[in-house]
Amino acid sequence: KLIGYNEATKTFKRFRPDFKCGSRVPLLPDDEVVECDRLSVTPCCSALGWCGRTKGHCRCATCIDYRKECAALQTLYTAGHKVELAATKLGPGFPGFQAYHTSVKVDDMEYSFSGEGIVVQRGLPSHMRLPDTPEVVYVGLTSLSGDVMQKHLTGFFKRGSYDLLRKNCNSFSDCALYFLLDMRLDPSYKGLEQLGHMADRQAGIVQAVTEGNYRPNPNADTFSVAATIEAINKLKDSPAFRFS
Repeated sequence: KLIGYNEATKTFKRFRPDFKCGSRVPLLPDDEVVECDRLSVTPCCSALGWCGRTKGHCRCATCIDYRKECAALQTLYTAGHKVELAATKLGPGFPGFQAYHTSVKVDDMEYSFSGEGIVVQRGLPSHMRLPDTPEVVYVGLTSLSGDVMQKHLTGFFKRGSYDLLRKNCNSFSDCALYFLLDMRLDPSYKGLEQLGHMADRQAGIVQAVTEGNYRPNPNADTFSVAATIEAINKLKDSPAFRFS
């Protein structure tokens, strides 16, 4: 009763709503252990059989981080194009907070978002101006090309609509990964968005991180990652959607 069933795909969910996981709870109908939802805020199964995201859930000897497990096995579409996530730290961070600049690589081409809209370049040029070295993580294979992704996301990420806190590089990376692989950007990379949520209450931190230069962009007022993800779902479910 705690494992939902998807009638369309004829499969059961791999995780439970009560956050229990592992061999301490009844096995799934396919006799595999209950997992944790890699797209949620509790992606890791601890040694005690609970889903969470602390070091005790993700980094112990017998813990399982399902974000890494799925990244290693990600083949949601026919293999063809390698997808990687590049992330570089922005500034020293604060307790419980770290901002990142992220971009998505499809094969050898980087796709990033800035005031110019979606920018496509070879290598990782959007990270080169930053003092820290980018971390590049393989996330999966897809038959959806970077050009197809750019074509369909350009309407959501137009030139002049960038906003540091409300519609930034991480917003784009989140949507790009979902378009290509049906996976979301790990919340740990979304420090800028966290800063945006704190803006009204913690104006001093916002000004410190942005060196007093942040000004809201009215062109980003109606943007929502959740609404964009929903639009991507509708697009990919449409009979008119093509892989090229």
